[in-house]
Amino acid sequence: MIAAHAFANLDVAVFGLARSGMASVRALKAGGARVFAWDDADAPRKLAAEAGATIAPWSEWPWDRLNSLVLSPGVPLTHPAPHPVVAKAKAAVVEVIGDMEIFAREIGADMLVPGRAPVIAVTAKQYLISTRRQQKRSMSWNCRLTRSISRRDWFPM
Repeated sequence: MIAAHAFANLDVAVFGLARSGMASVRALKAGGARVFAWDDADAPRKLAAEAGATIAPWSEWPWDRLNSLVLSPGVPLTHPAPHPVVAKAKAAVVEVIGDMEIFAREIGADMLVPGRAPVIAVTAKQYLISTRRQQKRSMSWNCRLTRSISRRDWFPM
């Protein structure tokens, strides 16, 4: 787990507390964020409370203070229709991000600093072919697809 210091002293909400959501809660709390969280199931809410999150239904979150909403992967952002929490975030001008954005902000990609190169993450098989094509076009980024979703051998550049 990383400590998400990029969110220190900010109010951040996490909606959906399965593996990704709980990892987000822990990283945000470790980095000093004030975390509000919700899941429809009781067990994940208890785990998030133990991790230090304030548990409240999303309709009761302090939307006027929230900086970001971390949306778990299973919650519809756009299709087939946005989840009501997404609509509320947009109405309150709260950015909607995913767990990978927490990681991306924490590593602070900088092509001029060794070890801080941009990261390409593949999250679904249907993106694999287009990502490989994009890699060929962006060889100057010094990036590599390290493992395909179809479990093929490492893809060397």
